[in-house]
Amino acid sequence: MAETLLHMTGFQMKHGDSVEVEGRIKSSTDRFAIDLGVDPANKAVHFNPRFSQGGCKIILNNMVNTIWQEEVIEECQPCNKEDFTVLIKFCSDNFEIVVCNKNTLKFPNRSGMDTLKAFWIKGDIRVKSVKFNIQIN
Repeated sequence: MAETLLHMTGFQMKHGDSVEVEGRIKSSTDRFAIDLGVDPANKAVHFNPRFSQGGCKIILNNMVNTIWQEEVIEECQPCNKEDFTVLIKFCSDNFEIVVCNKNTLKFPNRSGMDTLKAFWIKGDIRVKSVKFNIQIN
């Protein structure tokens, strides 16, 4: 995986909040990742599309104390491998992930986190926008 393209901290995502990433996948890109968590060693959700032979698989995972847990692999209709949109909604017991307005995936909140404080994008892509929808109490 390529080095970190974007790393953000200093926010607090709670249940019901979401983040939307819009970007462009370069033709040579075979994978990228979007992660949400509390620090580099503890990630609540790892969203990792992998492109090969015209297909697309999405790997979902989480990390606890630097140890990746069991991967969940989802087949999906690929985005056009150019422009993409990913919406990740943080629910109490899972993450709802909408990919290119085509695929809706659910991944359990295995670590039971109730607040997320860090966000990463890795890979050879161009990020057009990152929009957080965070409720202010």
